[in-house]
Amino acid sequence: MAGKDFAHIQRPFEKVDDSGQWKIWLLACLVVAGFLASFFAGFYVGRDNTGQLADSSDEIKILKDQLIQQKLSLEAAQKALVAKEDIKSSESETSKVGALTFYTDLPKQKVLPEAIAEPEPVSVKADTHDHEQQIQQIIEQELADSPASDQAQYLLQIASFEKDADAQKMQLRLQKMSLKTSVQKVNVPSIGWRYRVVTTRALDKQGATDLQQQLKSDYKLSALMIRQ
Repeated sequence: MAGKDFAHIQRPFEKVDDSGQWKIWLLACLVVAGFLASFFAGFYVGRDNTGQLADSSDEIKILKDQLIQQKLSLEAAQKALVAKEDIKSSESETSKVGALTFYTDLPKQKVLPEAIAEPEPVSVKADTHDHEQQIQQIIEQELADSPASDQAQYLLQIASFEKDADAQKMQLRLQKMSLKTSVQKVNVPSIGWRYRVVTTRALDKQGATDLQQQLKSDYKLSALMIRQ
């Protein structure tokens, strides 16, 4: 081997088979092409579906709005119906209460009529009839002409009334004026029963005359002398 020249030894040539690599590249290209085709197909389909979904969402929104409007209209109609029923019920109850009140109050009005207020005396002037005054003046004139008249006792009649209630009211008014009086029930001829408001203390004629003038000047009262 020492005599061999290795520089001139030819290396055996190995032939490489390229058919396998070409198949791999072809397969890769097909895969990429298929992927791209799938991508673009999905893109177009998705775009169409998106348009359809958009249209569907608009229709759904319109339907929702219509449902809301119908619901509001229904609620308004229900409220109006309830209000109408309440008004009818209120009117019915009012008419019932009015009828009950009428039938309840009517017997009371018949059984308990309103009391008629008695009129107040217009003034403190004696409420006497002309005939009674004439009789009293005749009596006083006869007493004045009598010889024993100086020994008689007198009361002063301040007022005379047909009703005892009026006489009591006058007595209270005179009491507030510090005048002591009493009420006498007498039967006056040709007139009937009268309630006289008279002084409580009997006086002689001169004392009765002085008191009569004092009542007229101080209290504006016209009194008549009554012999006891």
